[in-house]
Amino acid sequence: MSVPDCEASGKRPASRSHRNPGDPGRIFVFRLQFSPSGGGSGPTFAVGTAYRQVAEQRQSSMMDDPTEVWKAQKHGFDVWPDVLRHAAADTPMKEIAAPDLERMKWYGFFYRERDHPGRYMNRIRITAGELTSAQAREVAAIAYEYGHGIVDVTTRANLQVQGIGIRHVPAVADRLAAVGLTSKQTGHDNVRNVFGHPFSGVLADELIDTRGLCRAVTALFIGNRDYADLPRKFNICLNGAAEHSLHFWTQDLAFLACRSGREVFFQVLVGGNQGQQPHLAWRLPVLVRPEQVVDVTRALLDLFRRAGSRDAHDRARLRYLIDRIGADGVLEALAERVPVQIWPELDGPGSASRHDVLFGWFRQRDPGLWTMGLCVPLGRLAWKQLEAVALLAGRWAGGRLRTTHEQGIAVIDVPDGFREAAATDAAGAGLSVYADTLDRNTVACTGAQFCNIAVTETKGTMFRLMETLRQRNVALHGIRIHMSGCPASCARHFTADIGLVGVRVARLVGAREAFDIYLGGGVAGDIHLGLRYRLGVDADRLPLVIEEIAKEYYLKHRPGQTFSDYWRARLREAQAADVGEDDYRPATWVCERCAYRHLGEDPPVFCPGCAGVRRLFARLEEDPPDAELG
Repeated sequence: MSVPDCEASGKRPASRSHRNPGDPGRIFVFRLQFSPSGGGSGPTFAVGTAYRQVAEQRQSSMMDDPTEVWKAQKHGFDVWPDVLRHAAADTPMKEIAAPDLERMKWYGFFYRERDHPGRYMNRIRITAGELTSAQAREVAAIAYEYGHGIVDVTTRANLQVQGIGIRHVPAVADRLAAVGLTSKQTGHDNVRNVFGHPFSGVLADELIDTRGLCRAVTALFIGNRDYADLPRKFNICLNGAAEHSLHFWTQDLAFLACRSGREVFFQVLVGGNQGQQPHLAWRLPVLVRPEQVVDVTRALLDLFRRAGSRDAHDRARLRYLIDRIGADGVLEALAERVPVQIWPELDGPGSASRHDVLFGWFRQRDPGLWTMGLCVPLGRLAWKQLEAVALLAGRWAGGRLRTTHEQGIAVIDVPDGFREAAATDAAGAGLSVYADTLDRNTVACTGAQFCNIAVTETKGTMFRLMETLRQRNVALHGIRIHMSGCPASCARHFTADIGLVGVRVARLVGAREAFDIYLGGGVAGDIHLGLRYRLGVDADRLPLVIEEIAKEYYLKHRPGQTFSDYWRARLREAQAADVGEDDYRPATWVCERCAYRHLGEDPPVFCPGCAGVRRLFARLEEDPPDAELG
């Protein structure tokens, strides 16, 4: 990519007008001016005041959102003395004021009403995905001593420990701090974990190591009362690799590295989000130097804090501000604070062609060292597994690990001669660099097991779905399934080939867990959000629907056509259909040898339970309500 040199070409500064999509009657006019420093520095904006008008409107509003009311009454940082008091008294959750339970998220402790008798989840910030062996061992010990022994890797590369009692909250915070970790500001209206490519710093073809920038951006807001009072959460990531996966198009702010001549710059994406109103990010026509990343972040956080909506919490993300002032309004505010270079003809970053593949063996920049990427099915680790990975990292490598946004974990700096030993120790913990197509292509959020807002269980449901698909010989080649327990989309279901969103449906036996199915998200020539396909599919019927969807693609797609491309073409004119109680209820076949049950028009060729031949299956006339799907 070459940077335009307008001055060298003799072109005169131009005026550009842009209609604001949030207010068609307003037109922003920007005057492109050349920097007096010359040297190919490019044009800069002579800015106006459009975004200030939005800020003034926001400040004059009544802030009817109840969240903003209790935030104004007491800052989230100020809850810690109350937490210490409740811990000392072992106060039951039901006796703690609801706003204080919410404020505890400013310290990374999330109340879990469903985890009786009222326990807490701790979300630990893993900046840039960097984790030492000592830190990983301490997290494992905390999970064992204070929690359920569970450690989850999230889609933002955090670690989460479930099941902590209120009396142990201060001890957990102290123990994390002692090893250089924090869970501060990992929830609610804060900047969430800042991450880059999980293997940054060791990638062989990396344009720039972004770990230092991730830490510098994090230092900007951690402990800062102003940036801990945003209208809504704010997601930031950086990618210094040559290719950019589609995850970066759904961030509030993403910096994507590119090369111009011998220099490395960042292109900027803003306003991406998933959730109930998903939107892919807007591209700003700017090139940002690495030393400007923190200043650009500060300017955009200031804009969001000042002008973002505080009237409705469910419409307060950055993308709604951009809906009102346009991407040009964001540029206007940014250029007022940072001398950014504006390139109207700049080509955007290349569209993602795939999801990141982060398990397996990866040769590092130092040819004698390797990264061992381990597949963690659905991101769920037992404390013993995390401890084992930490120990093998110290024994066979340099004691450094990485968490990944694909819910995995990796060990870096494994020497050539120790690869087999490291992989053997990982296998002893039940983890591997190898994975079947179901383990490697599935993602699930926390779900109703612990999460207060989820309407369906996810991890358990997805584990059962995966096992049933294996038994039915369904492979996922180039097909990803992401399952979210509610519309918040923590599992990023809108950018999956098959997205599953938890809902409740009314049946004769009462309300049941079900899922709306979206198809065609992710990569289909470009980046797309999924389209609705079926609504309200009972959880125990998912294997039949997924099998039907996958087999149609395998049978009918054109050579080279992706799953999402095929289904987007199929669904372009179609309407999503509600699924009734009698849909996807074929005959039930029972193996007479092992009692394995199979649902389908015909019995399987052989029994997945005992390998018995087909003639051992007998058909049941009626399917009992509690039949286990196979």
